[in-house]
Amino acid sequence: MLRLFLSSHGHLASGMKSSVEILSGANDRLTVFDAYVNEENVKDVLDHYFATVVKPEDQVILLSDLYGG
Repeated sequence: MLRLFLSSHGHLASGMKSSVEILSGANDRLTVFDAYVNEENVKDVLDHYFATVVKPEDQVILLSDLYGG
């Protein structure tokens, strides 16, 4: 299954997820991370994501608001 992981500064990622779900309904294949809004860091979140959500047969596309992010 194709999965998307979207990360951004501030609440851009969660806002984009909200827009997607308004247009297409709830989507459990889209995971978001809002950076610098609390003490979480993207490395820990990604480690947990790959350990608990992604199956070996899944494909994941990582998207960020930074070039090379």
